[in-house]
Amino acid sequence: MEILDFISFDDDEWICITPDGYYNASPHGDIHLNIRFGDDAYSIEQFSRAFYHPDVVLARLQGQPNPDVVKQFGDIRLTNAPPAVSVAIIEKDDVTGIANLKISVFDEFNYHPIENIEIIINGRLVGGEELKTAKGANVIAETTKISTRTGKENKIEFELSVKLESGTNYIEVVAVN
Repeated sequence: MEILDFISFDDDEWICITPDGYYNASPHGDIHLNIRFGDDAYSIEQFSRAFYHPDVVLARLQGQPNPDVVKQFGDIRLTNAPPAVSVAIIEKDDVTGIANLKISVFDEFNYHPIENIEIIINGRLVGGEELKTAKGANVIAETTKISTRTGKENKIEFELSVKLESGTNYIEVVAVN
């Protein structure tokens, strides 16, 4: 029975991965890891919160029972691809720094409805009055997340006005299905 694969790379990075997808890696080892769903490949970054668990790898090596996280996330081979996200700046006022964003989130496989969406700009979670500017069909703006009225939508599109910094901004959209 296979316990894990240990893979080393030419750049001195490494990764240990169990057959069901839990892994431990050197600081940048997981950049070499991708997940395939059919003909599409996704970076492990989208799955790392669920499957980067050095404690699971250690328990398996020691012959110990699985940590509880394995019950929560299961087997990566049985998971679905995360929602796809598209963000476009429609317009930006360089004086005020206010930008209108068009955000689209969708499950391209139509397996699971989108449950909620969080938007993080330069490390700041968008919420409160700023999040209430979200406009779109069936969109509900809660304290720090966007959800849908029906809870059964596989695609959500909305516009949002946000404050951006001058220069480069990092916009992260976290969508859960």
